Amino acid sequence: MAKKQRKISIRIDENMAEQLMELGKSEKSTNLSGSARTAIEKGLGMREGWEKRQEMQKLIYEINKIGVNINQIVKDHNSKIYSIGDKEKLNFLLEQVIEKLENIKNMITEENKNGNIKVEKIKGK
Repeated sequence: MAKKQRKISIRIDENMAEQLMELGKSEKSTNLSGSARTAIEKGLGMREGWEKRQEMQKLIYEINKIGVNINQIVKDHNSKIYSIGDKEKLNFLLEQVIEKLENIKNMITEENKNGNIKVEKIKGK
């Protein structure tokens, strides 16, 4: 986060102060200044999609972990120590990857419909 160097002063009524503090509580802000910054960031669209981006990062991380498991199974297969249980585990893991990729696709599609992201088609070689 950037260092806060500018100071501004504004006057607000009690009702707005209470609303800012309520917003701060929901955003885990501890003071009125933090609540005001949160409100400004939201108003400027700086926090839009933040939760979805975090969720997408989590899904990508889970897919990577599944990929590690798949690589271990493939290594065992190539070493001729592949079992029926490995085949079942591989099928289960691949189903998980497909499910998580579908979740990511749905999130991107929803964000695209809302106009929050621009999706460009990647051209293959």
